Order: sequence, then structure tokens, then C-alpha cells
Amino acid sequence: MKWFSGALLVLFFLSAGCQQKKESVESRDTVRARKGELVWIVTNTIKPQARGLYEKFMKEVFLHTMQTSKVDSTRSKFLHARYLYPEVQNEDSSWTYVFILESYSQNSDYSVFNVLKEKYGDIKAREYDDIYQSCLKGRPTLYKLIQSEY
Repeated sequence: MKWFSGALLVLFFLSAGCQQKKESVESRDTVRARKGELVWIVTNTIKPQARGLYEKFMKEVFLHTMQTSKVDSTRSKFLHARYLYPEVQNEDSSWTYVFILESYSQNSDYSVFNVLKEKYGDIKAREYDDIYQSCLKGRPTLYKLIQSEY
């Protein structure tokens, strides 16, 4: 009988965890692309020695700028974007970071420079853009995709 009550306790905690996970997935659906909408995948390959600088720039400057923007369309882009860090280095020691831009709008401007310019003005935005560009190993790779029904 002890094992039975222990099993019930485990099932209770597992079901509670599943319920929490289900709720977080459902809340994420509010920013997911719907069937037929455009989704952009952007990969940035970063030089091996520039990883720390790139991550600091993304967190403290770019993503913070998007998140706190006074412009609704910029904040909306932030809410509809996912930013993924690499788990391991590439074979050439570079690092690949990925943005998934849900509900991509063809009429919107997704340029790093223009997001920065909106907050910092032309001169400071160019300085920040130079930092961003110095971290890149080549140009970002862009994939324009259409959300399936799944």
C-alpha cells in the first residue's frame, strides 16, 4: 500500500508539471506564426574570439533596445522573436546564433542598424553596428519560410 500512495504522489507531481508545461506552451502560441504566415530564420556565425562581446552586445544593447522601445512595432518584433544560443562550437571554432522571427512582416524593417538608430541616433547606432559587424564571421544567413499547419 505504501508503494501505491507513493506512486500516486509521483503521478500528482508529474501531472502538475505537465499542466504547467501545457500552460506555457499555450501562452507561447499567442506569438507563434499561424498557418501561411511568413517566418524568418536568421543565423549569425560569430568569430571564436568575439563570442563574449557579441553576447554582451545582444543582451545589453540590441535586445534591450527592442524590448524597451517606445515604438510599438519594434516591441512587437521583440515579442515575436526567439533568440537561441549555441550549445557547442562549430568545427571551425565559430559560434552560430539563431533568431526565429515569428509572424514576419514584409513591410517591417528588421535591420540591426535601424533598430539602434531609432533609440540612439545615427552616430551612436553606427558605433554599435560596428561592434555587431566586427563579431560576425561573414554575412548573416536568412531563410524565409511559410508556417505549416503544424
